[in-house]
Amino acid sequence: MNLFYRFINRRRNTQLSFEEDVLKHSLFRSAFLLLSIIIAHVYLMTLFEEFNWQDALWLTLTTLSTSSLFVMANDDHSPTAEAIQQALANISQST
Repeated sequence: MNLFYRFINRRRNTQLSFEEDVLKHSLFRSAFLLLSIIIAHVYLMTLFEEFNWQDALWLTLTTLSTSSLFVMANDDHSPTAEAIQQALANISQST
């Protein structure tokens, strides 16, 4: 009977290990993709806009953070997101 429980526990640990491997692989792939996009954007900003790499990196990171804020404001219907949408609408109307 003890052998049976050991077999079942070993099988459970193998399944958890497999799921952890898939999760780690997905996380590393996503991080690699994001880093690749950031590096490509910095390179293209230095190439086409003739910025130095520090300014291009700064612009890339601010674009990334404000784009995320814009997506959150347009897809989310929480009170904070509605306030952000209203502020963006007021800014666009005043210009």
